Amino acid sequence: HTVSPQWLRQQSIDQAIEDSQSMVVLNHPNWWQNFDHWPTNLLMQMRRYHGVEIFNGVMMGEVGSAYALEKWDMLLGSGQRVWAFANDDTHHATGVGRGWNMVWAREPSAQGVREALVSGRFYASTGVKITTISATDKCIRVETDNARRIIARRDLGQRITHVDGPVMELESGQWGDANYVRFEAWGEPEQFAWTQPFWLRG
Repeated sequence: HTVSPQWLRQQSIDQAIEDSQSMVVLNHPNWWQNFDHWPTNLLMQMRRYHGVEIFNGVMMGEVGSAYALEKWDMLLGSGQRVWAFANDDTHHATGVGRGWNMVWAREPSAQGVREALVSGRFYASTGVKITTISATDKCIRVETDNARRIIARRDLGQRITHVDGPVMELESGQWGDANYVRFEAWGEPEQFAWTQPFWLRG
């Protein structure tokens, strides 16, 4: 189900979820010349949607930006718990595979995949493969196959630290009073992976 942001209001989201148990993801937020397909104030006002596209493959050839990490961090910083999605949004075979989401599904079914996406048990990627994510109260560990650098970020995108290599461990003393932390894994040019946020307060 597709709705235009010009007339989308909270009632539309509520109805989509209640009528069909839909999963609501807001696509290519930084499309158009003013980078405002989804204006930040509108994103902040709405509730109950599940996520935003932080990468949209078709936008690599359109006006605006394929990436929307800054809007995601603003949402997370305001307390909205929304997930990050990477989608190729391809309209032609040549665009397949530019972005995707890797899920940890409890069962190999459409319902299992949907449940994993709604619950945030997935990461978004344009080419970097994350093999393990583990977390305790004192440490978060991210392992990848092909990252050259991993960056840990906290509230509003602030960088905590980075490591050059495929594995990162972040200890509680490093994240301090952060409300959330998330990880970016950088590989070859234009190849990234993004974890979902780890909420540290409440």
